Amino acid sequence: MLPLKRRSRQQLLALALAAQDVERRWLAEAVHDRIAQSLVGVFQQLQMLEPLAEPESPSRKLVVRATGLLREALGASRDLMNDLNPPLLDEPGLSPLIQEELHRLQDGTGCATDLAVEGERRLPRSFELAVYRIFHEALVNIKRHSRHIRRVAVNVVYEGDSVVLHILDDGGVAVPPGAERLAALEGVRLRAEIIGGTAGVSSSPGEGITVTISIPRPARSGRYGQ
Repeated sequence: MLPLKRRSRQQLLALALAAQDVERRWLAEAVHDRIAQSLVGVFQQLQMLEPLAEPESPSRKLVVRATGLLREALGASRDLMNDLNPPLLDEPGLSPLIQEELHRLQDGTGCATDLAVEGERRLPRSFELAVYRIFHEALVNIKRHSRHIRRVAVNVVYEGDSVVLHILDDGGVAVPPGAERLAALEGVRLRAEIIGGTAGVSSSPGEGITVTISIPRPARSGRYGQ
């Protein structure tokens, strides 16, 4: 049985994660109902207006440009809703969500991506969501601070009482992580520490930079979101 102090801490973390999950779901619904729906309406109106303008006229060009901007805004709204409340987490689980993120990275940068999972099992949704957000933060850091990404490899290991993520990118090949990169990873480290985990970074010449995140699985007596 866990000591009282540790049980209390886990229970508080569980409540905090569950509350965050509820708030993020509400925000995702608010973005959909109050923003995305309005954007769709304006987009449809512009599509109806476009054929009425003379070809090659300034007004036609303005409508086409506005339609393009709205399409980008709708895409950004969908991405925001997915980030706030990832739909894939409801059924398939954490690994498909990580794979989807890697596909997005590959489509956006052209880099190769790999995912390996060992000993996978389902965990409480709030905990899986917390792990995903830590991974997402690490991936955002890679996109911002790796200069020439060619490959990103992720290894997720369910071992003992922990879930361990190894995230390797070769965007900084043979370049040790500098102060800027370490500062950027501070957000990853803090997110991990909130749920009792750790995060570190290492670099090997010719191998790139590896971020290692270790997160303890929730105990049965204090399960996240349960």
